[in-house]
Amino acid sequence: MPLLAAAQDHCSRIIPLSPSLAEIVYQLGLGGHVVGRTRYSHYPPEIRRVTALGGLLDPNLEAIVALRPTTVLALIESKERLRALSSFGIQPLFFDHRSLKDILFSIRALGEACGRMRESEALVQRLQHSIEAVRSVTAQRDAPSVMIVVGGESAQGNLRNVFISGSDGYYSELLSIARGTNVMRGVTAPASGFSLEGIIELNPEIIIEVQPPSTDSKGTLQAIRRAWSQLPSLSAVQRGRVYLLDSDYATIPGPRFDLLLRDFVRLLHGEEVAKEILLLHE
Repeated sequence: MPLLAAAQDHCSRIIPLSPSLAEIVYQLGLGGHVVGRTRYSHYPPEIRRVTALGGLLDPNLEAIVALRPTTVLALIESKERLRALSSFGIQPLFFDHRSLKDILFSIRALGEACGRMRESEALVQRLQHSIEAVRSVTAQRDAPSVMIVVGGESAQGNLRNVFISGSDGYYSELLSIARGTNVMRGVTAPASGFSLEGIIELNPEIIIEVQPPSTDSKGTLQAIRRAWSQLPSLSAVQRGRVYLLDSDYATIPGPRFDLLLRDFVRLLHGEEVAKEILLLHE
């Protein structure tokens, strides 16, 4: 009991400095202890009532210190920018969310740190069940070749300034579970590193663009499809299989990755296959 009390006291004033970590904190039932957030944290909706403290590139260190946090959570990419917090006696906990294993680890670690082990284990088990459900439904299906685009200017007609997700990425891992084949075998890279002939040589059967939420998803998708139509020989263009994913969880490598995984299944294998996965959860 004293250990549990100590953990709860340690997490009495939490500042999660990434949307993914904020989502974990809320899913563990710790939302009432959150006193600050980044400007990019919008889920769950109640987090918007909490003070915004800058972003990944410009965290407001003075405002963070002023809120007297007992726990600051951040992704490893922010380590250098948050180094100065140590001079105020604040030692952030850093996490890596570049893989599903890392995300599941952080859920368990936060559960242990904040006395929410039962909740964290339940969340991990649910997410692992989602992964296995997808694998069981898609195991015998063909694995179409897919190019995942993670940001850029395709909606403005510029195909040279887009980034293609490589085998090093979180999206590639989800794609593999969903039974797809990533055409980008190397690390995530800008398309400007390829000639147009190089992109044509990749020749994906499906192109999926992952972008932040849009106020006009239909218009954005139409613009993206017009851009890729500049390469009419691509199999994805000929088949009309250029898609946009801009749900609020699409760009956040966090505890809602199961929703994105289901989206991938739907785009790769169809709505009926995605429904089979939902049935396995009932």
